[in-house]
Amino acid sequence: MYDRWTPFLPQQLGHTVPSDWLGQLIINRLPVLQDGDGVRPHDLLLAVLAEQLRQRPGWQDAYRRAAGVATAAGRPLRGLDLLLSAELTAEAVTQAEQVLTPLFQRSSFLLVRQTLERFPLSAVQASPALHLMYGVTLIETQQVPAGMKELTALAQAPAHRPAALPYLAHGHVVRADLKAAAELVSEAQAHWDAYGPDEQCRLLITRGNIVRAQDDADQALQLHLDAAQLAERHHLERTVGLALLALNVTYLRLNRFDEALRAVRRATDIFERLGMEANLTVPLLNAAVLHATNDEVSTAHSLLGRALEIAQAQQARTLTNIHFVLGGLRMKENLLDDAATHFMNAVVAAQVSSRPDFEFMSEAMLSETLRGQHQHLDADRHLTLAENLMDLHPQLAGNRVLAALLDFSRGLRALARGAFQGLRQD
Repeated sequence: MYDRWTPFLPQQLGHTVPSDWLGQLIINRLPVLQDGDGVRPHDLLLAVLAEQLRQRPGWQDAYRRAAGVATAAGRPLRGLDLLLSAELTAEAVTQAEQVLTPLFQRSSFLLVRQTLERFPLSAVQASPALHLMYGVTLIETQQVPAGMKELTALAQAPAHRPAALPYLAHGHVVRADLKAAAELVSEAQAHWDAYGPDEQCRLLITRGNIVRAQDDADQALQLHLDAAQLAERHHLERTVGLALLALNVTYLRLNRFDEALRAVRRATDIFERLGMEANLTVPLLNAAVLHATNDEVSTAHSLLGRALEIAQAQQARTLTNIHFVLGGLRMKENLLDDAATHFMNAVVAAQVSSRPDFEFMSEAMLSETLRGQHQHLDADRHLTLAENLMDLHPQLAGNRVLAALLDFSRGLRALARGAFQGLRQD
């Protein structure tokens, strides 16, 4: 239970042991490592002692006391771990609601999700706060369908539906279902006064993302500026960073590149300062796009390399975006083998996280890359897969960017077939 043993630990627990007990452990070659004035026992030793403790009456009380000691010492996650190990689920839920909330607010999505997965699902679903966090963290760590399922279940209860609506709308944007997202945002607007400034900012950001995807970048700009200003008025630095990311993309859509770069740099500074590593993938990615546009390829690769490392470590859904941009950058460098690899990785990542729009774009770009290598049969196959995605996901058909990409890819296919027919006739 106690993963660091100090000379005074037995006395704190009411036990009497020889004064040199730590030295005796080391002399007798027990698996412990010196750590300041104490030692850290090996995990195997702790496992053996834990199993022995479980055979004794009152073992859960011992874990409960150890959890209290760890929490009082500024290690609340360790305290939560001990409560879960002792199967003290109700107490662990109470502790988790306090401990995980600030981690969730700092976008430590993988850590929060992995912690919640140690609970019985019924216990998570019985706590509205934990249930909301679980749904969101699933979405943000590439498990979009599972996350949407949990948030939808939470929203079935009228008392909890308003809290779930902004996150459900965001989830539908991730899935490129703009119609469903817009309907949820409209429903949430009826609860506007019940939301705090953070939720209001999130709704403004999501509304802006929706109208931007519908080709109204001017309205998106106003909504994203409103979100940034609202967050700044309430000193919500983290939310300011999120609004700046949305502004960055909107400025890019409007070809206002200097403002886009300023927004993404400021967002990066905020997330670096707050230790929000999981949020860094998006500004690093967007900054790389801007540098690549200016033919600053080396800088773009450096930024994308760091973004890729973070996304892989955090299992972030932005892994899809990063591979997609890396594929485009490799095409720009005429390194078509590398480009094809990244586009294929983007396809796989999009399938894992259920993002049909990025799966479609990655398949179409993979087709174009393969055609550039004169692999026309494989190119045709991947273009057909992209066409099938358009049929399977009707929400994609209304996206003008995707439609233009499909028309371009079909044009390349027709051109290749025409050239092939010409060769046969010759």
